[in-house]
Amino acid sequence: MTIAETAIIQQIIAPATMIPACGLLILSSSARMNMVLTRIRAFHTERINIWKLEPEPNSREHTVRNIRLQGLDNQAHRLLRRARFIRLTMLLLFTAVACNLLAVIGLATRFVVDDAGSVIPNIAMGIFMVGIFLMVIAMITSFIEVAYVTEAVTYEHKRIEALCSECSPDEIEGSPSPNVEGTGF
Repeated sequence: MTIAETAIIQQIIAPATMIPACGLLILSSSARMNMVLTRIRAFHTERINIWKLEPEPNSREHTVRNIRLQGLDNQAHRLLRRARFIRLTMLLLFTAVACNLLAVIGLATRFVVDDAGSVIPNIAMGIFMVGIFLMVIAMITSFIEVAYVTEAVTYEHKRIEALCSECSPDEIEGSPSPNVEGTGF
């Protein structure tokens, strides 16, 4: 094997190693997407079940029901925003895999095409760089999505905390005591 052939193989290895890296990122993004969509479906189910309740108008139960319905709607919209970021991340990663595959094919053509002045390897390296750039953008969208991870839960916690602050402890069914033994709190 000549030095030139060794250099070609080394060039082919770089995009080829990026494909499994993208695959792992796609796999983790897919798991996050599944979790978010499952939670959205749970919100919708809970929303339908609460909506079916028909408390007396102007009663405390009616107010709590409406507040809870608004909260579930708000959380579902927040999670949908997360799902859109995850979807964008996955699309960018799939496109990066395609670019890396094209780069491998383009660089491998050097073995077939014996034209020293061929532009195919240069085009392949350009495609590889586009793939790397797409991976960077995918990571940025993933970072943005991670920033929203606790947003829906924080919103729900604040809403329930505000609602419960208006209630007496006897009104809150099954509420834990503020100092649970064994937790240190």
